[in-house]
This record gives sequence, C-alpha cells and structure tokens, in this order.
Amino acid sequence: MARFRSERGFALPTVIFLVTFLTVLLATALARARSDHEVADSGQSVVDALAIAESGLQIYLDGQTSRPSDGDSVRINVTGGYTDVVVLVLQNPADQ
Repeated sequence: MARFRSERGFALPTVIFLVTFLTVLLATALARARSDHEVADSGQSVVDALAIAESGLQIYLDGQTSRPSDGDSVRINVTGGYTDVVVLVLQNPADQ
C-alpha cells in the first residue's frame, strides 16, 4: 500500500502538462499559418504593382512619336490602378 501512496496525484499534473503543451503547439501552428498567409498576400501585391507599372509604361511609350523632354510626367490609368510616368534624362544622346 505504501507504493501506491507515493504515486498518488501523478495523473493530474501529467494531464495538465500535456494540455498546456498541446495548447502552445496549436497556438504556434496557427501563428505560423497566419504569417505564411500574410507573406503570400504581400507577395501578390508586389506582383500586381509591377504589372500595373509595366503596363502603364508600355502605354506611355506606345503613345510617343518622338523623344520625350526631360521632366515630362503623366499619370496613366490602367485596370487595377494607375502609373505615374516621369521622364528623367540621365545622359544626352550623341545626336543632340
């Protein structure tokens, strides 16, 4: 009978430890899933912004018949947003 007295109360602390461990594990998994979702969303936003910028630049360049002047700027509306195109001449061409 003395043997059972020394093991009394062993189950409750073990169950509390396991429940706490599983709760921490679940909270960590949910936080990681949320973080992965946010990273994926921000990555998609970058891809969308780049596509909008490139399409606006292409529309601007298609409408040009001559070399644009330095400081020329225009806002072009495209599907999903707009593009501000600003022309800066870094080096004058040899023909000028």
